[in-house]
Amino acid sequence: MWSHKNSSLVQWHNLPINISAYSYLSSFDYDGVASLLDRVNEYVDRHIRSIQDLVDDSQLYQAFLLKYATEAYRRKKYDPVNGTRIWDYGEVWPGIRWGIIDYFRAPKMGYYSLKQAQARLAINFAYEEVLESQTSGKKLVIPVWVINDYAETVNANIVCQIHDLSGHVL
Repeated sequence: MWSHKNSSLVQWHNLPINISAYSYLSSFDYDGVASLLDRVNEYVDRHIRSIQDLVDDSQLYQAFLLKYATEAYRRKKYDPVNGTRIWDYGEVWPGIRWGIIDYFRAPKMGYYSLKQAQARLAINFAYEEVLESQTSGKKLVIPVWVINDYAETVNANIVCQIHDLSGHVL
């Protein structure tokens, strides 16, 4: 379905995908493919060069959403949220879809993000503006939450640091 021979077909973001063939395998047909490609293009990668880029980028987007939402729900534990559930565990046919286990039964990035977010002892950052650009010079304040689903108290020391792209502590 990924081929530069598909250039005569309807395309989104100039990707050589056979939209007609792929939409048949996608949730909600054409809308599912369009929504996937639009979100990956807008939030992850505007210069997809290969099918592997598309797979990786779509999985990264899914992993971020699952982790972000699950952590937000867990911070509201019993007030007013009583829990979370996953509705699409495994894929029943190959494709870029919403399951966290692919058709060949290999866990996707979302599986590991969800596993981390659902850990009995979890640390997360309640940073609501995570998707927004930050103004230079603005004081950055990020609340740290510890979620403990064990029946007993757990003693821990938490050290949080922000690093630049070279690994230096800011």
